[in-house]
Amino acid sequence: MGEIMKVYGETTFDILYLVIALVVGISILMRSKNKLGKLMGIATLILGFGDAFHLVPRILNNFNDSDYTAALGIGKLAGSLLAVGGVKAIYADVMSEYAIPVMDQFNIEYEYKTKVPYIINKDKTGMCPMENKFKDVENIQSIYDEIIKGNVHQ
Repeated sequence: MGEIMKVYGETTFDILYLVIALVVGISILMRSKNKLGKLMGIATLILGFGDAFHLVPRILNNFNDSDYTAALGIGKLAGSLLAVGGVKAIYADVMSEYAIPVMDQFNIEYEYKTKVPYIINKDKTGMCPMENKFKDVENIQSIYDEIIKGNVHQ
């Protein structure tokens, strides 16, 4: 019973948070008459949409037989982008063993629910192609440069 209440409570909070963030962001944006107000509205919308990237898969995992855990995971690629972006702390439901040295190297505080050897591909037949491509790359900046150049295909 306690686990069911936790799932429903967390899901209700997540949905309400997303709805409120988006409604407030749109409201601020539409009602603002000056540049600062418009920027506040845009910032609120960015926050809401950004949080949706991790909250929607979490919500779907709670009520769906499909597994959206990979969308909540941090692998070497995501960890590298976070490091180059200057992130100081991260929580992930899933973190790969390839991401942890990156977090340590850049003094990023991290916490995870589950550590996995690697991030799996969407078909669950092996390693994520991006994890595989960058798993042995030492220079984190070069990973970022590859992404910016668009050279991320296997």
